[in-house]
Amino acid sequence: MIKFNNTEKTLNIELDKENLSEKQIRLIKRAVNLLSHTISTKNESEYFEGSSDLLKLMAAAIKESNFPNLENINKQIPYKQQVLEYSMDELNDFLLEENLLYDN
Repeated sequence: MIKFNNTEKTLNIELDKENLSEKQIRLIKRAVNLLSHTISTKNESEYFEGSSDLLKLMAAAIKESNFPNLENINKQIPYKQQVLEYSMDELNDFLLEENLLYDN
């Protein structure tokens, strides 16, 4: 479960880490840090490099998911690769759409 506490100057995120490995926790911390920096930077190269690094980091996090290691799934299916290919196809379709707004 994730809880957010939003104050005037801070956003606190509380995350249940019971089912997360230490590597997954490090990836989450890095992703939040990089996302915050990338969307708030005023530097063009940091904006572009941060955006690229953020997508790479998300791919790394997806590869570290618990799902491909479950006991009750078909181990012959390369889920880690297939999920990234599927996500790239979906991202490409999304980028080709007219309205690129994703805000809940």
